[in-house]
Amino acid sequence: MTINKENLNKALHNFKFWLSREINYPLVSPDVIQVPLTNLCNLRCRMCSIASKDGRELSKEVISDIINQASAMGIKEAVLTGGEPFLRKDIFDILDYCRQKSMRWVVTTNGTLINQDLGQKLVSLGPGHLHFSLDGLEKTNDFFRGEGSFKKTIDAIKIINALRNKSGFNLSLGIACTVMDQNLDDLFGLLEYADTINVDVVNFQPVLRNNANTPDRSNSDFWVSINKFTALDNTIDKIKNYRGRHVNVYQEPDLRLFSKYYRKELNKSDWKCFGGYKTIFICVGDNGEPLVYTCHGICGNLNEVSLKKAWTSREAQKLRIHSGKCKNLCIQSCYSREVSGNLWNALGLKNRKG
Repeated sequence: MTINKENLNKALHNFKFWLSREINYPLVSPDVIQVPLTNLCNLRCRMCSIASKDGRELSKEVISDIINQASAMGIKEAVLTGGEPFLRKDIFDILDYCRQKSMRWVVTTNGTLINQDLGQKLVSLGPGHLHFSLDGLEKTNDFFRGEGSFKKTIDAIKIINALRNKSGFNLSLGIACTVMDQNLDDLFGLLEYADTINVDVVNFQPVLRNNANTPDRSNSDFWVSINKFTALDNTIDKIKNYRGRHVNVYQEPDLRLFSKYYRKELNKSDWKCFGGYKTIFICVGDNGEPLVYTCHGICGNLNEVSLKKAWTSREAQKLRIHSGKCKNLCIQSCYSREVSGNLWNALGLKNRKG
């Protein structure tokens, strides 16, 4: 690695993450804050437990205050989730406020509501990223997400791609795909197809039994079955070796960990959890209050304390200890920061285990 100021600053930043985990206290701001815009959704996906009909969501004013506090903490990216975020009428006000605070916004969406007019608004709000949920090619995806959903999502990707090429605005496109027993045969094909429609990145993620409760690691109906483990290994190898024309595969963490994950053979030497360090999560309480949480519980009510105080509180410290002792490793990318997984990686030196 060439030694210059930029590389030194990057190494110091990565080192602080490593040291934070060692001493159980955040010495550096999280990379990301994740904020739910709504739990309403226009789809009812078979593997999703988040969507509901109660409409509970944070106000635009509360979300803006959270973004303001996150920006003041030095957080550079806001991931805005649902439900389906584009069901909110004020979503563009929220995205614009991220832009004003020099925060890169990421919206996770099923894409089925995006049309030409909405797309035109989006491409003018960069820098940002749209992350489309697809779980296979047309037949497989529609099995999970509903008939016609694949075509609508692909249409949205094509609309945005055409608009960003015309405008030149800094808006990237991604696909998030959950690896499941029923879509294993489609994963490589989806990656190849994403390349043909100029998707920038594909993120493969492991299935959870309950995606509203990350620690729940019991088998789901979509867990990769024993008789498909060899097929899983072969598919992961093909994906890792793929060299596309345009698309990249997001590998945080390394996709080879999927084989151990589904075999339930992961251990702490394979992957280091950065729950309580990498990402601040916001959720909505039973009374509509904005809560700060990490994997194993709540560490602050933002009606009572600041975002920073919640993140550095004794409650947060206890939750980090809990995460550090967790045996049900999830390999979710929101908790993964492999560059800080050991001291040598953090300093940009030769990769060593330990």
